[in-house]
Amino acid sequence: MHMLLQVDSNGRLMVLRDPVRLFDGSLAMEHAQALHQVELAGSLNDGDRLEHTEHAPCIVLQHNSGSDYSLKHNKINAGIRRYESYSAADMQSRWKSARLRVSQRLNDERLYLVHCIDHMMLSWRRVDEALKPLGAAYPAIRNDEHLIEHSGFELSEWTLRALEVAACRALYALWLDVGSVLVAVSGTGSMAIRGVWSIAKQQLPIDRELLSEAITAWLKRWKREAEAVDHNERNERIQLGADPEFILVNDQQRVVSATEYLLESDSMYVGIDALWYRNKLIHPIVELRPPPETDPNRLFASLYRLLKETATAITDKRLRWLAGGMPVRGIALGGHLHISGVQLTPRVLRILDAALAIPFAAAADQNGAGRLRKFGGLGDYRRQFHGGFEYRTLPSWLVSPALTKAAIACCYIAVQNNKELAIQLKSADWLDDAYAGEDREQLHAKALDMLQLLSKLASNTPEYKLEKAIAPLQHAIRQRKTWNEQDDIRNRWSLLEAGEIDKAYT
Repeated sequence: MHMLLQVDSNGRLMVLRDPVRLFDGSLAMEHAQALHQVELAGSLNDGDRLEHTEHAPCIVLQHNSGSDYSLKHNKINAGIRRYESYSAADMQSRWKSARLRVSQRLNDERLYLVHCIDHMMLSWRRVDEALKPLGAAYPAIRNDEHLIEHSGFELSEWTLRALEVAACRALYALWLDVGSVLVAVSGTGSMAIRGVWSIAKQQLPIDRELLSEAITAWLKRWKREAEAVDHNERNERIQLGADPEFILVNDQQRVVSATEYLLESDSMYVGIDALWYRNKLIHPIVELRPPPETDPNRLFASLYRLLKETATAITDKRLRWLAGGMPVRGIALGGHLHISGVQLTPRVLRILDAALAIPFAAAADQNGAGRLRKFGGLGDYRRQFHGGFEYRTLPSWLVSPALTKAAIACCYIAVQNNKELAIQLKSADWLDDAYAGEDREQLHAKALDMLQLLSKLASNTPEYKLEKAIAPLQHAIRQRKTWNEQDDIRNRWSLLEAGEIDKAYT
């Protein structure tokens, strides 16, 4: 079991023969002395052999908190000074910005220590507040689609999957790709982040044999998936799907249940979502679920067809169909994008944040900002049964055809060209500040830079003419225009009367 280890300050490369040392604290002690005496270093020939394949993951130990983060697909980012640069208050602030619950005591809570690498949970175990083990350590057992399966241990399959996402997103918020996370889990499955350690000096409870086996299994999966993705990219097998949402509002500005119109629908691709609203369970959200496509233009066409299909079922013109972030207070909407054919890593998620979250934040109606109190954190994701994943940061872009085309185009270009974007963007350490939106000029400038880069990369797939899909969003951001979440989306999509779709953005 070999893995590359790189110290970023001098680019020194060596072979890490025991990757368990990423979690046991011993690397931290050696790193403090600049790794001058490293018994684990292999020969230069070993290093050269591994370095020249893109299918060998390399652990990069950064010194700084932002600028040394690498977006290259085979660079797994860890660090000591990065981790040490954050105070406890800084960490909690960043977790809250990621829409993660922190610190507060949960009902009937238990603590779990989770070891993760590259958005994969390796193992987990229950501990007490002093991090002393309260039971055995367990591996994360996965199916062929990388989803965690029920292990028969004390946590359910659903809770284990949620535990993995919470732990990985806690690391992501600190710009770390590898580390250990302490997560509190309530009796009802709610979770809160209590602590993170990355290449830390503190001795954490680990089962070396189990963790070694888990890392070996992860390495095999990593290389196999990287090779498969490389093959898919050459054959242009990227697939995109989506499940954007909208709600129904009557002329008294009250939310109307979609079940009144769609409960008897036999459509596989138009669904209804429920939520608690003013202490009642209601079903106000209509969700479009088109089949995945390798052609981004066909995905747009499928969404348009489903909107027309829905319009034949909901004929009441007194209703308004609203999309965006939070067109009605308390009801948050999403424009989730489903992606397969690319390896899910924190670096890919940061590229999607740059390509999608930043431009759409610049164009968003600020009246829908309430969604960001619970949803819309950078890098929000969920693994899917088809083996791909769902990017969940965006609000519903069904506001207009132009926004819909832009969302699909930006996503497709970013995924298809993720290796080129990793070189162009380098670290993307500006993401957090830009997305916070406190400096709107910075947000607009970064959004336009990103869209210009995506427009250039669209030439790699000229048959789709994706640069035309991006142009209206670029124009809107240049003009400092935002969408209006109170507009009935049927007007933009020409669903109230026959005619071509209005292609104007405003």
